[in-house]
Amino acid sequence: MIKIFQVEETYFVIILILYVYIGRFNVDITRSLLPDLSEDERFQIGEKKDLLFRQFAQENFQPTKGLDRIMEYIKQNRSKLKIGKEKKM
Repeated sequence: MIKIFQVEETYFVIILILYVYIGRFNVDITRSLLPDLSEDERFQIGEKKDLLFRQFAQENFQPTKGLDRIMEYIKQNRSKLKIGKEKKM
Protein backbone atom coordinates (compact mmCIF):
# COMPACT_ATOMS: atom_id res chain seq x y z
CA MET A 1 0.00 0.00 0.00
CA ILE A 2 1.28 3.49 -0.84
CA LYS A 3 1.65 5.59 2.31
CA ILE A 4 0.45 9.12 1.71
CA PHE A 5 -0.60 10.03 5.24
CA GLN A 6 1.02 7.86 7.89
CA VAL A 7 -1.22 8.97 10.76
CA GLU A 8 -4.44 9.21 8.80
CA GLU A 9 -3.92 6.12 6.65
CA THR A 10 -5.81 3.83 9.03
CA TYR A 11 -8.79 6.17 9.12
CA PHE A 12 -8.83 6.42 5.34
CA VAL A 13 -8.83 2.63 4.99
CA ILE A 14 -11.62 2.28 7.56
CA ILE A 15 -13.74 4.90 5.79
CA LEU A 16 -13.12 3.25 2.43
CA ILE A 17 -14.09 -0.18 3.77
CA LEU A 18 -17.23 1.23 5.39
CA TYR A 19 -18.23 2.98 2.18
CA VAL A 20 -17.79 -0.16 0.08
CA TYR A 21 -19.15 -2.73 2.54
CA ILE A 22 -21.77 -0.98 4.67
CA GLY A 23 -25.09 -2.77 4.62
CA ARG A 24 -23.68 -5.97 3.16
CA PHE A 25 -23.95 -9.36 4.80
CA ASN A 26 -20.92 -10.79 6.61
CA VAL A 27 -20.72 -13.66 4.14
CA ASP A 28 -20.38 -11.20 1.25
CA ILE A 29 -17.87 -8.98 3.05
CA THR A 30 -15.61 -11.82 4.17
CA ARG A 31 -15.82 -13.61 0.81
CA SER A 32 -14.71 -10.41 -0.89
CA LEU A 33 -11.94 -9.48 1.56
CA LEU A 34 -10.73 -12.99 2.50
CA PRO A 35 -11.32 -15.25 -0.51
CA ASP A 36 -8.58 -17.73 0.42
CA LEU A 37 -10.15 -18.68 3.76
CA SER A 38 -12.64 -21.50 4.18
CA GLU A 39 -16.32 -20.74 4.58
CA ASP A 40 -16.12 -21.71 8.26
CA GLU A 41 -13.14 -19.40 8.89
CA ARG A 42 -14.94 -16.53 7.18
CA PHE A 43 -18.07 -17.23 9.26
CA GLN A 44 -16.03 -17.11 12.48
CA ILE A 45 -14.43 -13.81 11.45
CA GLY A 46 -17.86 -12.34 10.65
CA GLU A 47 -19.17 -13.41 14.05
CA LYS A 48 -16.13 -11.88 15.76
CA LYS A 49 -16.63 -8.64 13.80
CA ASP A 50 -20.23 -8.43 14.99
CA LEU A 51 -19.23 -9.15 18.60
CA LEU A 52 -16.55 -6.45 18.52
CA PHE A 53 -18.99 -3.95 17.04
CA ARG A 54 -21.62 -4.71 19.70
CA GLN A 55 -18.98 -4.23 22.43
CA PHE A 56 -17.79 -0.98 20.84
CA ALA A 57 -21.34 0.31 20.46
CA GLN A 58 -22.26 -0.54 24.04
CA GLU A 59 -19.21 1.32 25.34
CA ASN A 60 -19.36 4.34 23.02
CA PHE A 61 -22.90 4.98 21.79
CA GLN A 62 -25.62 6.69 23.78
CA PRO A 63 -29.33 5.99 23.26
CA THR A 64 -31.35 8.63 21.45
CA LYS A 65 -33.05 11.02 23.85
CA GLY A 66 -36.55 9.75 24.62
CA LEU A 67 -35.82 6.15 23.61
CA ASP A 68 -36.42 4.95 27.16
CA ARG A 69 -40.01 6.27 27.03
CA ILE A 70 -40.64 4.59 23.69
CA MET A 71 -39.26 1.29 24.99
CA GLU A 72 -41.46 1.51 28.11
CA TYR A 73 -44.54 2.21 25.95
CA ILE A 74 -43.78 -0.80 23.77
CA LYS A 75 -43.37 -3.05 26.83
CA GLN A 76 -46.60 -1.81 28.41
CA ASN A 77 -48.55 -2.33 25.22
CA ARG A 78 -47.04 -5.77 24.64
CA SER A 79 -45.63 -4.88 21.28
CA LYS A 80 -43.10 -7.35 19.93
CA LEU A 81 -39.64 -5.84 19.87
CA LYS A 82 -36.17 -7.20 19.28
CA ILE A 83 -33.37 -4.69 19.02
CA GLY A 84 -29.72 -5.69 19.16
CA LYS A 85 -30.36 -9.08 20.72
CA GLU A 86 -27.05 -10.88 21.18
CA LYS A 87 -26.60 -14.23 19.51
CA LYS A 88 -25.63 -17.17 21.69
CA MET A 89 -22.38 -18.72 20.51
